[in-house]
Amino acid sequence: MPLITRSDDSYDPHLCHICTKRFLPGEIRVRDHNHWGSGRINGLAHQACNLNYRATYFIPVVIHNSRNYDNRLILKRRRHAIANNPYIAENYDETLPSNYILALDANNLYGFAMSQFLPVGNFRWLNSEELSKFFLELEEDSDIGYY
Repeated sequence: MPLITRSDDSYDPHLCHICTKRFLPGEIRVRDHNHWGSGRINGLAHQACNLNYRATYFIPVVIHNSRNYDNRLILKRRRHAIANNPYIAENYDETLPSNYILALDANNLYGFAMSQFLPVGNFRWLNSEELSKFFLELEEDSDIGYY
């Protein structure tokens, strides 16, 4: 939880921060705070305003061209994801619904790599014997190889 230097006396004790109306004598004032994240106090509020208040979370869509894309993509706030992919038999569980992991290239690293020239110095074609020898002698954790 982040430490905040703002104290309780920095809030306006006469105004509700949700409806911006003045508190009347005898009305119950409460501290409206964030339940989902930091626990930070947003301000003083009427009890009714605080109970009826719904925080709005708006995610702006900058580009929305759903052609040739799956519209069911959902942003998840998770650090780790586990796929239950029926095409990968080693970790598939039939009792759970199938789900997949999508690699999202948000920084366009693939597009940048495809726009660069390939190195062509000392390039030569390998015959079938040289290819077989290369593939058979290739270690699993080698720095060079094929994809």
